[in-house]
Amino acid sequence: MRLKKLLEQTDALFNADSSEGKRKKRIRNLKKVLKKLSKKAKSLEKRRKKETNPDKQEKLDDKIALTQAQRLKGLKILKKTMLEKTKS
Repeated sequence: MRLKKLLEQTDALFNADSSEGKRKKRIRNLKKVLKKLSKKAKSLEKRRKKETNPDKQEKLDDKIALTQAQRLKGLKILKKTMLEKTKS
């Protein structure tokens, strides 16, 4: 999956409504997207190690940082959503 499409999915999930009925589905979808982000970051790391061009290495570093930041943001939202689930 392309990084742009993956980021669009994360934004949609991060801004989604967290009503009672949709909470389980949101948690499930967040876990799926977080796993995809993790895989994407690992594949970018592999490409980064193989790359010899410094300019391309820098671009890959930016993409890696972006995916890691989105993943951390998603983990925070997942924890918050799961805490809300246990409280109610």
